[in-house]
Parts: sequence; C-alpha cells; structure tokens
Amino acid sequence: MAEKDFKSAVAYSKTVLPISMKNLVLADDEGLIFLGRENLQSILDEWAIAEKAFNIAVTSVKRANRVYGQNRPTEFYCRQAKIAHDAQLKIAKLIEAAESKPLFCNRRKSPKDFKVGEKVFLSFAEDESDFFTECTVTGYRDNEVLVSVEAYDENGEETLDEGHVVFTSEYLYHAEDLKYLALHPEYFSLFASFLLFEQEDAQILFNMIEDCVLYYYPETKDELLRLSKEMEAEFAADSTTNANSPSNAT
Repeated sequence: MAEKDFKSAVAYSKTVLPISMKNLVLADDEGLIFLGRENLQSILDEWAIAEKAFNIAVTSVKRANRVYGQNRPTEFYCRQAKIAHDAQLKIAKLIEAAESKPLFCNRRKSPKDFKVGEKVFLSFAEDESDFFTECTVTGYRDNEVLVSVEAYDENGEETLDEGHVVFTSEYLYHAEDLKYLALHPEYFSLFASFLLFEQEDAQILFNMIEDCVLYYYPETKDELLRLSKEMEAEFAADSTTNANSPSNAT
C-alpha cells in the first residue's frame, strides 16, 4: 500500500484504541495500517491484556455474588471484554496488510528488542549538542529495562565508558529503523507526534537522523536529496497558497 500522507491519515477518536494510544488514534483502516505491523501488534497485545482483565472482573463479580449473596451486575465488564475481543480481531486482519515499520520507541516492552552484539544508534547530549553515534549492545542489567552499550569513534577510540543507557526512551535506534525514518518523512511525522515532540524539536531530530544516515549509509544520498527537494517544493507551494488566500489579501 502506498504511504498515506500524515495529515490525511491522522484523526481523533475515543473508541478505537486502548488508553495508552488515545493521544494518537487513526480513524480508519488505512490510517491504522499506516502505523505499521510492529505498532499494530503492540496495540493488539494491549487489547488482549484488556480482554483478560475484564474477563477476570466478570468471574470475580459472579463469584462474589454467589458466595456473599450479592447481586452486582456484570454487563459493563462483559461489554468491555467484547469490545477488546472485537478490536483484536480487527487489528489482526490489519496486521496482515501492514508493512514493517519502526516501533514507537516508548512502546518497547523488553530490552531484548536489542540483541547482544547488534549495532545500534544512540542519541544523547554532549556540550549542549545532540547527536547520534554508532554503538554495540553488550548486555543488559538484570530486572531493569536498561541496555549496556559500547561506543567508539572513527579511530576506534572508546567514546563513552561501558555503562547502562536508559532504554525506555527515544535514545536507542535500530540501524534499519533509522534508515526508514530518514527515507519516510511522512512516517517520521507520526513517529515524532506520538513521542510528543514539539515541531521545532521534531525538525531537529529529523535533521540529526538524516545526517547520521547519510554519514553511515552514503548510498542513501540520492534518495535523501530527492526527498529534500520534494519537501522544499511542497513547502514553497503551501507558502504561495497561504499568501494568496483571501485572509491574507489587503
């Protein structure tokens, strides 16, 4: 399926997704597919937990009614369990039509998303300047969602002590995810929106990602240049349209 423009894909709803996704809800099937297979699977897993919780509530209320002679209703929990079940069926079908896309960083459930020995990219601040550096995953800290990495500069010198990097944030990226974000700015818009980036910060992050990908993967240069020209043309067209709109007329 061709990528759907971010602005037309995003719409708000109160009934499609669990609470943790309600700050970013796509109204139709095509919009949901735009999230990508990984994010849809994450949503499906949430609905499965919700269904289990509501079914446990139904069982608990029925047991309390039987043991203590109560007459508490179960209709609400039954209804919510059905909503969760139907949502899983819907999303499971959409997963089949979705392509693989980077999972929103703060929806990772385990540090084992990164394999020991894998090359990853780490963004952090030094001298008040954010940047990316290539790292190698060396292990994990037990019972905590923290990943241990080693990073070296272009001369092979270690640039930071082996230590534990906070995992549940936007700081760690798979190499393929970084390339995808650089080559698909419309998906990056969604990615940054869910992470609650302000527009200015999102633009800074996107520029950082572009520079990083261009440095480590020079074969992407032509495609990145093409995308940059397209975005510049779209921006110029939007500016012209706004300038000629009746509200700007004197």
